[in-house]
Amino acid sequence: MPTPRILSSRWLPLIMAVVVAGLASLPQILPIRQVVDHQDPLFSIWRTAWIGHALAQSPSRLFHGNVFYPQPYTLTYSDAVLLQGVAHTGLTLAGASVTVAYNLLIWLSFPLSALTMFLLAEKVSGRAWAAFPPAIAYALSAYRFDHIMHLEVLWTQWLPLHFYLAMVAYERGTWRSALALGVSLVAQMFSCLYFFLFSLTVLPVAAAAQFAAARRVPRRALFRVVVVGIVLVAPLAAAYGQVYTRGLREVGPRRLDEVRIYSAGLGTFFAAPERNLVFGWTEARWGGPNEKQLFPGLVVLLLAAAALFRARGPYVWPWPWRSACTVRSTRSFTRMCLAMRTFVCRRGSVGSCRWASQVWRRAGLPG
Repeated sequence: MPTPRILSSRWLPLIMAVVVAGLASLPQILPIRQVVDHQDPLFSIWRTAWIGHALAQSPSRLFHGNVFYPQPYTLTYSDAVLLQGVAHTGLTLAGASVTVAYNLLIWLSFPLSALTMFLLAEKVSGRAWAAFPPAIAYALSAYRFDHIMHLEVLWTQWLPLHFYLAMVAYERGTWRSALALGVSLVAQMFSCLYFFLFSLTVLPVAAAAQFAAARRVPRRALFRVVVVGIVLVAPLAAAYGQVYTRGLREVGPRRLDEVRIYSAGLGTFFAAPERNLVFGWTEARWGGPNEKQLFPGLVVLLLAAAALFRARGPYVWPWPWRSACTVRSTRSFTRMCLAMRTFVCRRGSVGSCRWASQVWRRAGLPG
């Protein structure tokens, strides 16, 4: 019996992922005229409302928030969330109160994250229905609910989009695909500086690994991505960074003890929030109270293991899409993991190119 057209198309699982993420996260913003009992939502309402006020009244004073007078650049004392501020302004101009507009921005991050992860997972797997579980797991992860009061941390929809657009740029090599990748990076920068810096760290490494794995450097695509980076991303990042540098002179850098307190360790990836009915006990043992509950969930880990070791199609490494280097068997993949484990345990971090090449050959990979 043939499969109905609606079930075989990509639209049904895509719509389902967005709707499920939206409905499951909706109780987090209800009642919509109230916020979570925490100081950060009030702070986010102030900074997004200030952005709208400054853009309308005095754009030159945008980063000089009306707090800590007469100190300058007070908006840079935290993430400025300029993109959310512009969206918040649009919602308030449409008639929403500042609180309702803030709650809508919180809620929209969930279906948007499901949407972009769906695009990435579909690109990786080549199947629409296979993209549904990753989209839900990403959009509704415990980490996001643990940060429900942090507007900038919730706007993670750009991260899967970076990798999706990088794959498109790699395959097509057009100016449009390169520009789309650059725009997504700029959007991430103006949404959350943390994740923008993460993206700048991971994307070049992943691209270099892909070129090595595929034994091919797409010169046209690489040239156009670099041009877009130089012309679009770099100037905006430099200007934005200069503003934050001026603010840094006023308050100084974050102390190292604070960095250590809020930095993740190996144990934090086994810790779930205390309110988790099954794994809540892991917070006291491995997580601690400082926003370090990073356990993705047992179902997610099982699905990931099934995707690696039970998939019918070829496994890909190190860049997870079909045009990358093919790992021909589970045995080869296991050897690669063991080699990487030995390398990291011995060296503590990524060492010289000589050691990296030894790991590569020990895994049985080409090159």
